[in-house]
Amino acid sequence: QQQQQQQQAGMGLLQQVDEMQQGCEQQQQQQQQQQTAQSSTALPQTSELLPALLEATLQGGAEPLSQASAERQACLAELRAQEQARAQQREQQAAAAEVQNREAQRQAEEAARRAAAALEQQHAAALAALEAQQAEVQREADARKARAEAEAQRMEVERQRVEQLMAEQAVTAAKREAAALELQEQLDKQLAGHVRERAAARCIERAWVRYSSNPGGRARRAAHIAVLQAAWRARNVRIMFTHMRAQHRVLLRVEAAVSAADTDRLQSALQEAETLGVGDSARACVEAFQQGASDVEQRLAAAASAGTLLTFRAAVEAAQRFAPLQPQIAAATATFEERCRNAEAALDAAVADSTMQGVMSALEAASQLGVHNTRMADAISAARARDASMARQLRELASAPILTAAHKQRGSVDVGGATEAEAWLSGSVSSSRSSSRSSSRDDVESSRGTDGVAGQAKAESAAPPGKEAAAPVAAPVAAPAPAGAQYYDAAEFAALAARAMALGLRGDVAAAKGVLDQRRRMLALQHRQALQRLQPNPQVHLQGQAEAEGDALGITALIEEARVLGMSAEADVLHQRLSSCQQGLQAKIMAAAEHSTPAGLAALLAVASSWGLGADVHSTAQRVMANRRTCV
Repeated sequence: QQQQQQQQAGMGLLQQVDEMQQGCEQQQQQQQQQQTAQSSTALPQTSELLPALLEATLQGGAEPLSQASAERQACLAELRAQEQARAQQREQQAAAAEVQNREAQRQAEEAARRAAAALEQQHAAALAALEAQQAEVQREADARKARAEAEAQRMEVERQRVEQLMAEQAVTAAKREAAALELQEQLDKQLAGHVRERAAARCIERAWVRYSSNPGGRARRAAHIAVLQAAWRARNVRIMFTHMRAQHRVLLRVEAAVSAADTDRLQSALQEAETLGVGDSARACVEAFQQGASDVEQRLAAAASAGTLLTFRAAVEAAQRFAPLQPQIAAATATFEERCRNAEAALDAAVADSTMQGVMSALEAASQLGVHNTRMADAISAARARDASMARQLRELASAPILTAAHKQRGSVDVGGATEAEAWLSGSVSSSRSSSRSSSRDDVESSRGTDGVAGQAKAESAAPPGKEAAAPVAAPVAAPAPAGAQYYDAAEFAALAARAMALGLRGDVAAAKGVLDQRRRMLALQHRQALQRLQPNPQVHLQGQAEAEGDALGITALIEEARVLGMSAEADVLHQRLSSCQQGLQAKIMAAAEHSTPAGLAALLAVASSWGLGADVHSTAQRVMANRRTCV
């Protein structure tokens, strides 16, 4: 009711606000009507003045045009002034009306706001009171509900207690009844047993009396009973044997059906086995067969993927007893054959680029997979031939001559197979001995190493004509070049040695490197001998010294061989010594061209060609000699 009263009061306030707004709108309409009436009264006045002006204009037609135009302008100015005054008045009235309207609207809005605020306050107070009442009612309802729930819980607990007590009493009564029934049954059983015992005792007593009173009948009955028992036992044996034979046939049929993977036959055999009472045995037989097939399949797969030939053959023989495993046998055979092919490929790869130990491992794996013995023997022969060829190539390359500038110019090695430096050294041994006699004591001692070489050269010159001359040193430095004119190449030797090391030929690589070391030692000895031969000897005549000194091509070949064999320091020393000797010989040639005879100059020029001096030295010497002749 309070809410309804408050709503009615609010509706009354809203009606008052609406009435105030309607009054404001009516006032605005009245003001607009007044303005319209004023403007309509002004227009007739203007319309009344226009005829008067026209009459005045017509009456004064005889006057000059200037006076008429002046009057018209004055009338028009007066009309404009009146119009402006009326417009200003209308604007002022409109502004005043607008101000009044805004004031009335503001007052109405203020009244509406006050009414709305009062209504809102009343509504809020009513809502607060209503909420307080609702909260009180809710609290009372919650309290009643809580009391009802507590009472319901108490009643439920009481009901459960009563039900439990009644259940316990029912169980106790049932136990008492069961005990009474059990006791009654025991008594009945004891009484029945006692009755049966007494009846059996009476029967036994009567039978014993009859048995003891008739001995002949007793014997006949015993014989008849024995015959009956024997016949019964024979019949049972025949029946049992027939049944067992049928069971055995059924089990054999089950095994045959499982082996042949014939589902229809297997189902019929299992049904017959169930009829004969051996269903469990038949199912066990099927399960055992399936388990055996699974085991055999696993063995076959393992043997095909990682077993030897014997293991695979045994697994195949075991799997052939199971007809469903024929696809697995074919797949396993393909897998094993693939393994055999892979083993042969691995054997070929090992023969191509593996050590002998790797080849033997591949052979062992191939032999386990059943690769033919001829194939394995060929692989072993190929591996051994490969190693022998590699060792031979190492030896030949280590002993091959070194390609020098002289070889490039001449196109081949010497007839005896020795290098250019060896030929030069063997040709200069005799001259070194003759020059060493006239040298100083130190030169003689330093040239003792060449005496052995010269003796060896003499021994070689005294050898039978059917034999080739050996190298001029104690051990052979380089073997004769083969038909293909093979020369030593350091990069090729390093690659070949790396290949041999990869193949496990460490001994052959060491032997080849030993040959290279021996060649380096021999080349070092030749370098020392060449350095001794290139020492200047002032005691010998110029012509004799030029004839005794060696060939520059041989020394250049020694230098090139030393650089190829990695003896750069020795090669640099020998090159410097050769350069100094060439410079000395060139100086001697220039001196002979300036001061000596033409024969001496010609001898020196002949020696200069063997020392590697170019044509410029010849031309210079000839030019100097020609200048001398001209001057003379």
